[in-house]
Amino acid sequence: MNHIAKLAAVPFLTLFLAGLHAADLKLSGVFSDHMVLQRKKPVPVWGWATPGDQVTVQFAGQTKTVTVDAAGKWQVTLDPMPANADPQAMICTSSLRDRQSKISNRQSAIKDILVGDVFLLAGQSNMSWWLSSSTGGEEAIKRADYPWLRHFDPGWQCTDELATDVSKGATWQVCTPEVAGRFSGVGFFFAEALHGVHDVPIALIQTAIAATWGENWVSRAAMDADPEFRYCLDKYEAALAKLPEEQKRWDAEKAKHEKKVAEAKAAGKPPPKPSYFVKNGPMGPKHTRRPNALYNGRVAPLMPFALRGMVWYQGEGNGQIHLAEHYHKLLTTLVRTWRAGFAQGNLPFFIVQLPRYDYDHPWASYPLVREAQMRVSLEQPNCGLVTLMDEGEAKDVHPKNKRPVGERMARLARNLIYGEKLVPCGPVPERHEIKDGAMWVQFQYVGKGLQARNGALRTFTFCGADKVFHPAAPEITGADTIRVSSPKVPEPVAVRYAWEPFPDCNLFNSEGLPASPFRTDDFEVGHYLPLKPYLERRKKNKE
Repeated sequence: MNHIAKLAAVPFLTLFLAGLHAADLKLSGVFSDHMVLQRKKPVPVWGWATPGDQVTVQFAGQTKTVTVDAAGKWQVTLDPMPANADPQAMICTSSLRDRQSKISNRQSAIKDILVGDVFLLAGQSNMSWWLSSSTGGEEAIKRADYPWLRHFDPGWQCTDELATDVSKGATWQVCTPEVAGRFSGVGFFFAEALHGVHDVPIALIQTAIAATWGENWVSRAAMDADPEFRYCLDKYEAALAKLPEEQKRWDAEKAKHEKKVAEAKAAGKPPPKPSYFVKNGPMGPKHTRRPNALYNGRVAPLMPFALRGMVWYQGEGNGQIHLAEHYHKLLTTLVRTWRAGFAQGNLPFFIVQLPRYDYDHPWASYPLVREAQMRVSLEQPNCGLVTLMDEGEAKDVHPKNKRPVGERMARLARNLIYGEKLVPCGPVPERHEIKDGAMWVQFQYVGKGLQARNGALRTFTFCGADKVFHPAAPEITGADTIRVSSPKVPEPVAVRYAWEPFPDCNLFNSEGLPASPFRTDDFEVGHYLPLKPYLERRKKNKE
C-alpha cells in the first residue's frame, strides 16, 4: 500500500470535522501536512490560541492537554514514539467555556505525518546547492520517488528581532522526481545513503542561505555576552552611523547601473551584472549579511523542534583573515547556543570541513577556517567532522560533486548517532612531540593504518625557531604515527600539513578518507601568505 492509499485509511469524517473552526487555533508553521516527527525522543508541539483555552493534541494514540498562557502561547510534549512509515493524522482541539457555560471547540488537523529521524541542514551555498545542479543530479532525480524522505524550508526571513514562527506558506515536500531537483544536493545524498542502512523515514530541514557569514547565524544575546564579538558588532554599529550617506551613494550607483542596463538592451547587448553593492544595498537593517538576522529569522522559529542531529557546512564567507581569526570562537558559540535553543542536550552536530579551493584573495585564510572546524569538532561533545581534502575545484567555490559530502555525513551519523563501529572520518592529529631532531605526530581515526596515496607523502612543511617553513620529508612509521624531518631544520619547532588553499593532499586512512589539515604551532597568524603588509596596516589601525 503506497503512502497515499495509507492516508485514505484515516477516517474521512474525522479529517473533515477537524478542519472546521480553526481560526482561533494555530500551530507553528513547521507542523503541517507531510511532516516527519522525531522518533524515540520527546516531541514538543506548540502554537497559539485564546488565553485560557484548553488545547488538546491527539497523535499516535496519545492525548496531551494544556492551558494556553496569558500571552496566547501553548505547548505540549508527546511521549517518545517508534519509527513509523505509515501516514498518520494529528488532531488539535482548543476549548473554552463561555459565560453561558457552553463549550466552544476549534479544531485543526495535520495529515500524512511520518515518524523517523529529523536533521537540520545549515550554512551557506554549498549546503543549499540544488540536487539538479550537482554531479549525478539528473540520474538521482529520476530515481527520487522516495515517500520516506521529506524536505522543509522555513522560508525567507531575515529579521532584527527573534521571529516567533516560520514564514507564512512554508511547506513540507514529499520527495518525488518532480520536486527533488530543488532539494539540497548534500542533504539528498546524505538521506539516500543513510536510508540504505537504517530504513526509517528521514526529514531534512534546510535553513542554509547562499553568500552568508557565520555571524549571520549566531544570536545577538550570545554576541553581547562575549567581548570578542565586538569585532562584528562595532563594525555593524559604525555601518548604521554611515547609513544615510551610504544610502545616497547606493541610490546614485543603482541609477547608473539601471541606465547601463537600458543602454545595453537598446543596443541588443547582454545587460551588465550589478556590483555587490548595487545588488545588496548598504549594510544596515535590510542587508542579508547583518549580524544575527538569519538566526532570528530561520533558526529561532524552529526551536525547540525535536531533531536527531544538525549539519553545518559554512566557512567560505569567513575565509578572509579578519573573520577567519575569530571563526573558532564563532563556531563554538554557534554550536553551544543552537543546542541550548533546541533544548535536547548535546544534539549531534556535524561540521563539514571546507574542501580545497584556490582562494587567491591577498588576505584569505581557508587554513584557519579548516583548523577551527577541526578543533571545534574535537572540543565539543557529540560533534564530528567531515573531511574533504580530496575534493574541491581550484577555481570554483561550489564543487558540483556533492555525493561524497552526503555519503561521508551518513558515515559520521552511522557512527556518532547509530553506534555502528566504523571509522567516522579522516585522520586528525591527536598528539605530537619533538625527538631526535624530528617531529612525531600521532593520529586518531586511522582505521587499520595511515596510507600515502600516489607516491610519498606530500604537503608537509617544517620550521625552526626562525618560523621559516621548509618542505619536509615525512614518513609513516606506524599505523597511527608519522615522523617529519628536514635537513634544513635540525632543531624543529613546528610542522604543518596541507596549510594552503588548494593543497596536493595524499594522506588517508585505510577507509579511504583524507586527513584534516593541521599545524602544531600557535603563531599569532597561522596561514600561508606573506603577511607583513597586512600586519603593519593592522598595527597602524590599532594605534
